[in-house]
Parts: sequence; C-alpha cells; structure tokens
Amino acid sequence: MECGPTGTATILSDGRCFTYGSNKNGELGHGNKKDILVPTQLTVPESCPLSETGISSIKLGNNFSAIIDKNGDLYTFGFDGSTFSGGMGYLKLGNNFSAIIDKNGDLYTFGFD
Repeated sequence: MECGPTGTATILSDGRCFTYGSNKNGELGHGNKKDILVPTQLTVPESCPLSETGISSIKLGNNFSAIIDKNGDLYTFGFDGSTFSGGMGYLKLGNNFSAIIDKNGDLYTFGFD
C-alpha cells in the first residue's frame, strides 16, 4: 500500500493496482480528472505492455504519480504523463520533483526547476 499526499494505492500480488483519492490533475491514472472515492482498479489499453506485465511499485505525488511495471518500465500520469522503457529500479517522488535510480545505479531526476 502507498499513501500519497492526496491519494492511496494498493498493489495486489497479481500486479493489479487500485487507487483512490483526489485526482485534480489525473494523478490517479484513470484517464480523467474526477476524484475517485472508492478503490478503483487501474485499467490500460490491451495494446499497452502494462496490461500484461502488472505493476511492481507505485509512488503518489501531489500532482502526478508513477508506477514501475514488473519489466522495470516506468509510467507516469497526471500533468501529461510519459512512459520510459527499461530497467528502472528505485523511484522517489516529491511535490514537483522525481528521482529514479536504474538497475545500473544511474540517477535520473526530473520536475520543476
């Protein structure tokens, strides 16, 4: 279970993920900006690799959130989310800033200056 500043997420052992809470920027990953009042499963198009791999970790921020799937690919949502492929290891989100350490130990940061 992950508790963020305005939302909550739970990942089940089979890789399914449920989120709920404030969703003003789409940060809960449901493809809209409506608050989610009860745990609701994340759904993705069948064409998205995430639909087959499942989620291994999630971090919730104030305005955006990020997940790493079981292949190590990173997906972000809220504030025009993105997808980054391959080998992500550790993820940390701040209010408007993120840091990722990949499986090679390289550090990547992004967010507001």
